[in-house]
Amino acid sequence: MCGKRQEKLKKAIVEGTLLSVCDLCIEYGNAVVVEKPTIETKKIVQKEIEREEEKEIEVIIPGAGELIKKERERRKLKQEDLAKMLAEKTSTISAAEAGRANIPIQLARKFEQFFHIKLVTQGTQVEPPKKVKMTDPDLTIGDLIKYKGKKKG
Repeated sequence: MCGKRQEKLKKAIVEGTLLSVCDLCIEYGNAVVVEKPTIETKKIVQKEIEREEEKEIEVIIPGAGELIKKERERRKLKQEDLAKMLAEKTSTISAAEAGRANIPIQLARKFEQFFHIKLVTQGTQVEPPKKVKMTDPDLTIGDLIKYKGKKKG
């Protein structure tokens, strides 16, 4: 407050404002003791997650969209005509052929029946692990993402 330069100033509240003041000016306010916050350290707890076996699932073959388009063109059908025959939207047929969307298994089955082609096959999917050993050197970020996704679902 007075402007003196001192090495050790004290904190005081003077007229509602926290100030750093000298020993002489502290009498104009109320002294405040400011403690430094303590930082708590937490122990890291390692969790273990078990890995599960691969599971057989139905998957759409790669390039299914191109195969559907070739068959449709071979039969000289328009997308609109095919959509009507399969009771689907034209945009759904277009997206499936272009590969812009994942083809649902039910739709793939419709294409298989209509064109007499194979679009669905058996594949394997590794189930997200139930436990992951955090110290495992083979642990990947993908393992953690799969575990987190399974935990939410």
